Amino acid sequence: MLRRSISTSMMRLPLIRGMSTSSNLTKIIFQLDYHISSQFAGLLVAQEEGLYHAAGVEVELIPPVTPGQEPKSVLNAYAGRSPDEDALYLGCCEQNVLVPAITADRSPVVAVSTMLHGSPLALASLSGTAAAETLAQGSVYGLRIGVQPDCTQLLGQLLELEVGDAGVTMVEIERGGKFDALSSGTIDAVQIYTTTEAIEFEAALGVPPVTLPFGALAPKDTGLSVENVLGSAQVVFMPREQAACEKSKAPLDAFLKATYDGWQLALKDTRKTANLVQSLSNPEALPTTLGQMTEEDYHHRVLLELQPFIQPHGADIGRVSVQEWVRSCQVLEEIGMCRGRRPSLWQTALSSTLLLPSSPIAGATSEALDGRASAKEWQQETFELSQKTAVVLGRRPKLKIIRLGDTTAEATKRAGLFIPDDMSWFSKVKAGAAVGVDVEEVTVAEHDLEALHSIVLDADCDPSVDAFILERPTVTEDALEGDHSARQVTKSAILEAAASLSSVGKDVDGATDAALGHAWSLASQRTGVTSNRMGAAHVAPTVAGMLRLLDRAGLQDLTGKLAVVVGRSHLVGSPIAASLVARDATVIVTHSRTASLSDLTLQADIVIVAAGGAGLLTPEMISRDTLVVNVGTTLDSQGPCLRPDVEQGDDQKEQGIVVTPSPGGVGSLCCAALFHNVVQAAAATAALTHNGGGRASQQKGSGAGDRIRDGCTADEPTLDLAQTAELVDAYEPGLADWSVGELYDGCLSLNRSFTCRDFQAA
Repeated sequence: MLRRSISTSMMRLPLIRGMSTSSNLTKIIFQLDYHISSQFAGLLVAQEEGLYHAAGVEVELIPPVTPGQEPKSVLNAYAGRSPDEDALYLGCCEQNVLVPAITADRSPVVAVSTMLHGSPLALASLSGTAAAETLAQGSVYGLRIGVQPDCTQLLGQLLELEVGDAGVTMVEIERGGKFDALSSGTIDAVQIYTTTEAIEFEAALGVPPVTLPFGALAPKDTGLSVENVLGSAQVVFMPREQAACEKSKAPLDAFLKATYDGWQLALKDTRKTANLVQSLSNPEALPTTLGQMTEEDYHHRVLLELQPFIQPHGADIGRVSVQEWVRSCQVLEEIGMCRGRRPSLWQTALSSTLLLPSSPIAGATSEALDGRASAKEWQQETFELSQKTAVVLGRRPKLKIIRLGDTTAEATKRAGLFIPDDMSWFSKVKAGAAVGVDVEEVTVAEHDLEALHSIVLDADCDPSVDAFILERPTVTEDALEGDHSARQVTKSAILEAAASLSSVGKDVDGATDAALGHAWSLASQRTGVTSNRMGAAHVAPTVAGMLRLLDRAGLQDLTGKLAVVVGRSHLVGSPIAASLVARDATVIVTHSRTASLSDLTLQADIVIVAAGGAGLLTPEMISRDTLVVNVGTTLDSQGPCLRPDVEQGDDQKEQGIVVTPSPGGVGSLCCAALFHNVVQAAAATAALTHNGGGRASQQKGSGAGDRIRDGCTADEPTLDLAQTAELVDAYEPGLADWSVGELYDGCLSLNRSFTCRDFQAA
């Protein structure tokens, strides 16, 4: 076969199909970490099929340099560019090479993608030997191991961790001498790449070698597979300065898209691709011990071995798993590969990967994140439904507020700050009146737990009360400094009272353990929690408000997104995490004891800040193109204003960072969400009343488990599953929205929100 000649100096990928270069094409200068071979099949096919030309880019390759010097080579080329040059400078190498290189000399480069997930590094011994039996048992003790110079440090660190200094003898050996050294018995095992050298050994010997992945020698409790412990085998990186430049994004994305489209085509017809690779590959990259195997068959086998590394478990080609990346960096640090200082994960983290789903902030416009406008819409919906339920019940929906201690002073300070009273969480009587809900307020002495318990039970059994919430004053850290017990008593009192509630239908604040447990149950079932309802339980108002904003921004599906939640409280942080998991996001929950918070927030696509610490996150803790949702606020002691956990700034806009307004964001929706929940609770009672249950009545029993509601008796519930099915047919044929379950004491509930159409006959 005719082999196309490629020079050994900087080279342009060979022009195919008679295409000519154009001054309109953006040049991509790409540093290789190995000779042209099957591991670059995506680039070769992209060029062969004209994908780069169509994408407006032209690719030139820098031949491989000494392993580990790739970042320095790219930075030198970038520094030597002409002032008017618009070329992008990229390179590739293994993650276990890139991270130590950055750590050692603080190279200002950043990874943007990965062409090979996982690492094919392994130890190999000839089948049938004692050394092979040792490897098969997952051990290396007592072996003489040949290793290439560029892998000596990595293997040495792993072996020291596994067996100590005296357990293994390492012998440096060049790639071309591995087979002979192993065959002659000079060494017992040798470091190989399973995607290439294992094929060579099998071709020469007729049987595959026995192998042990490098990852099997790494720390065991990493949560990663042995293939992924040491990270990606081929990471694409570029100068950090250039990655931060806005004009780099379009050509970078164009190059990545064309490259991974090339990989898709390469994997569709591996025989054709093998033929192309053979015609372009460097003779230096070809093995000398193929036996009866042809070069084309060899390249074909390599492509088949590469496929699971290119597209593992159905994942998008080129997509970096942030969690795996971070954990692999930590493993490299643990085994001593990153000396001097811990690597900044941002320096070696994903900057821009085209094949991740569209940016999480794509729909997060200022209009979509306007909490006040959304709250008004929600209030109108709630008011209309409230009117319908009032007709059926013969009374207005009612909320009972049970306050533990006097919250008047704080409410007075906060009421009316930047939001009208009829929308304010701190003016619930007026806000309730605006949507047709009566509000009753009761105050209990802060430490009178017996009275609190009694009032909670009475409210739970009172048929005229549709919903209630528990409130306590916000105790500042200064007030409780040195008095941990006061904080714990107050907190325990509320949790104990909340835990005594058996009817989650009245818990419109999502305070019960049952409500939080139900949220996580839905998350584990991948059942999307909406801002309206999650089965029989209500979504906590703050969480519902946040979800309403995400809905308006078109972010119902968060598949592939990394969300970092700052705060783990029972009412906010924990249920927020559950709701995001239910939307298929990958969620990390942080808190006051989380070390290196910025290492996590800098990786996130979405940051939810619910800690209540003014200015908790500073600009340098948030990366480009991130959506930041302000949930926590702090009342400024110096003046009548609320301060968010993350301040907004013009520099954030320039970096594509979107921060929800505060005030005017999530907070504006909390009150609307609360009264939405109240009217939903009333609607559940009205639905039973309207459908044959009679006027809702409840009898107080001897305990929480004995309380009976909605006209039921212990022996004869008002509704059974057959009657429920009839209601489905009567109200919404073909849609199984209604459910009755013993878990909720026979209460009727919707798996969606009640709407006015459910009461058209009222």
